[in-house]
Amino acid sequence: MKILIKIIESQITNILLFSILVLLSKHSFTQSSINLGLGYCSNLSNSEKVKPSQSISMLKGIYISSSFGKKINKTSIIKVGINYANKNYSIIKTEKFKGVSHKFINSYLKFPVILQTTFYSRNRISISSNFGYYASYWLFSKTKGFIPNLFDTEYSIDDNGQIVQKLSLNSYNREVDLTKNKKNRFDNGLIIGLNVSHQLSNNLSLFIEPLFYYSLKKTKQQHYLKTPDKLNQTIAILLGCSFNLKEK
Repeated sequence: MKILIKIIESQITNILLFSILVLLSKHSFTQSSINLGLGYCSNLSNSEKVKPSQSISMLKGIYISSSFGKKINKTSIIKVGINYANKNYSIIKTEKFKGVSHKFINSYLKFPVILQTTFYSRNRISISSNFGYYASYWLFSKTKGFIPNLFDTEYSIDDNGQIVQKLSLNSYNREVDLTKNKKNRFDNGLIIGLNVSHQLSNNLSLFIEPLFYYSLKKTKQQHYLKTPDKLNQTIAILLGCSFNLKEK
């Protein structure tokens, strides 16, 4: 697997250039399309090295997809797109820090190149496989939640004679400065998924598309947190439409 990853990373410039040349070629295609989609995405949970006194939850975020496709033969299409994704998560403290929480909202631009191949087509219903590559850039991030006010903490003794701490919480909402950690703002990886479409007319189709993004590099969602590096694996589900542009 490591050898495959190194080969893909070393050849990614050639892959992107080939895709652009294929899309610009007018003699190799019979039809082009514009594809627009809207849905949600979420990182896959990674509970590795999570502290016992906290829990991490992966939250759904908006996913906006746009792509331009060229049909290369009767069953295959190459699509190049620009997508916007929110990948969010929350950290909730437990035990003596119960009530303390942090929600992280992260926005990315994704640039996918996908080969879509149809393996079933009947009665205006088509099912296709998606396989491709993506590069992404971490646009911005913000965090909000509740933190303890250390100057306003109450203590009491319970029925068992134990000292009980009652935290006073303050809310916060701020943007994260990502310029301090530029090397972690770029991501790249593989895409696999399905596309199920229904043709409404010669020029218009509706589709549903589940996708899985497998990152080839490690990234930290928040550089100032002492959390372990994670593989940035993401799932997305899209609903959308395709507009076919027939060439003369």
